[in-house]
Amino acid sequence: MKHLIITAYIFIIASCRKSEPDAIYVNFVNHAGQDISNVTIDNIAIGTIQDNAETGVIKFNSFSTNSGLPFCTFRGQRNNQSMEGLTQFPGCGNERSLLSNGTYNIEIKVSQLNATDYFDLSFR
Repeated sequence: MKHLIITAYIFIIASCRKSEPDAIYVNFVNHAGQDISNVTIDNIAIGTIQDNAETGVIKFNSFSTNSGLPFCTFRGQRNNQSMEGLTQFPGCGNERSLLSNGTYNIEIKVSQLNATDYFDLSFR
């Protein structure tokens, strides 16, 4: 009986522990005003992200930031126009770091730089 109580106690303690995520999970949210097709993120083929829709979580082994903003290779087409993410041009921000394991949401908008449209990514 004592053995049974100890086993039950160990089972209860083990089942109450929250396990830490084993990787980085990112959900991308399209607020670009139109569907984005042929999306690739760090060479991972995503496909189409409909306007005001989400990708669902995508697993990354590592994911970088630069000055607190997502830093990845983001490419896609909007209105049949090929576009890249602004993170291709880091500017003065050189505070690069890696995200810790966990789940993140990244919002996709469109910004213009020198009369060219780019995908603008930010954490939500």
